Amino acid sequence: MNKIFLVIICTFTFSFYISPMETVTADNLQPISADYHYDAKKKILLELASNVHLYIPEKNNNNQISLDTAAKIIFSVSFVNQDLYKTLEDMRTNAITARSIITKITNKNPINFYHLATRHCLDDEQTIGYKWHGAIECSRLSNELYDEKLTQNQLEELFSKGAMLEYEHTNSYNDLLTYWALRSNDIADIKIFEKLLELGANHNNTLSAIISDNKIQQLKIILKYKPKIDQSDWKSVFYPNRLNLPNKKQYLKLLLEHATKEELNEGLITCFNHNKERHLIYYQPKLMKKFIKKEANIHVALNFLTNILPETTCPSFDEHAFNQNLIFLCNNGAFDQKALDNLKTTRDLFNTFINAIEKNQPS
Repeated sequence: MNKIFLVIICTFTFSFYISPMETVTADNLQPISADYHYDAKKKILLELASNVHLYIPEKNNNNQISLDTAAKIIFSVSFVNQDLYKTLEDMRTNAITARSIITKITNKNPINFYHLATRHCLDDEQTIGYKWHGAIECSRLSNELYDEKLTQNQLEELFSKGAMLEYEHTNSYNDLLTYWALRSNDIADIKIFEKLLELGANHNNTLSAIISDNKIQQLKIILKYKPKIDQSDWKSVFYPNRLNLPNKKQYLKLLLEHATKEELNEGLITCFNHNKERHLIYYQPKLMKKFIKKEANIHVALNFLTNILPETTCPSFDEHAFNQNLIFLCNNGAFDQKALDNLKTTRDLFNTFINAIEKNQPS
């Protein structure tokens, strides 16, 4: 539906141009006439340009296409005549407006749009012939947030002018919040980190980096803003290669105190399964008891464990290659006493599992 609407809008837009062969500039735009039909079309065009994020392709991995489409729509509508040009000046030039549009139509967080906002989609001479100055200004202001001498007042001023907090500088390995979280333990740097959180910076990509870099003060600060604690964060605390992490017990204690019920469940599962894509099983009973004391859902953990059991011991589906091979060989007369003994042992083991679960079954 959006694509059909966009085609109709573009038809309206280009039917407004003074001449199909004439180059349209701010100087030769024509005044509007008192025409009811124009007012109706103008309303539609302004709806399109003002809510451009609603009428471009859905969020996908090709953010360049999305930003390119947004820029073309804004400029195509702007250059219909003087009235629309003036009305949409904010859409073309204001960094705050550009920040809002870019945030809504890009699917990555943090946003590294420097090459998109200044080279490709915003400087296409074959189409619009103009740069999207609002986005360029947004990019420039956002880059200044990486200044090592940045103060809290400067941060607030840059943000008020249109700088983007969910941002990653082209020359940096970290998004803005992580950059300031890991810079140092100096009070000034920690204050910038805290101010970013206060202004609303997305904090769900920073937690594990803070833990891995042993930034206990920053961890205490970010937990006040209730970031999502996922498997990677739990792993940063008690994964085997982090056993020598200083303050390990304090990190775990802080996460346990701030975790939601769902996050505690995730942590309990992570105690025995560190990677949901790779079904490797570990046994850490002391660690699991800490989660159970915080009322993590042991029933959810049991369900997860039994779901990956077939893939870690033996397959349980008839169409699985293991089962098909075994039945095929047996149907053709295969027999091996050791194989039979192994399967009987597995059967007894499964019976033990079943009995252990059944004794807790509600009556």
